Amino acid sequence: MERREAEVEIVVEYDNDDDAKMLYSALLPETMSLPTERERTFITRKGNIVEIRIIAMDITALRAAVNACLRWVKIAEDIKLLLVKKDSRRD
Repeated sequence: MERREAEVEIVVEYDNDDDAKMLYSALLPETMSLPTERERTFITRKGNIVEIRIIAMDITALRAAVNACLRWVKIAEDIKLLLVKKDSRRD
């Protein structure tokens, strides 16, 4: 069975540039220290939009990379919500 390269792009759009910058800053180190050479992840930010592009050697590697990436996004969002709650309690 021949393995074929697989690719996906995830786009996350925010209401403001600061939230996009937060996600970009959180994910950038993760894209630079990958546990496998079977996939490459690229991340860019244009204003309030963060684009994550994953290229993998096969569909299995792509699935694993997408799952990891979505977990990173979820964790960043959860942390942002915790910080917002913490700040609102101070007021």
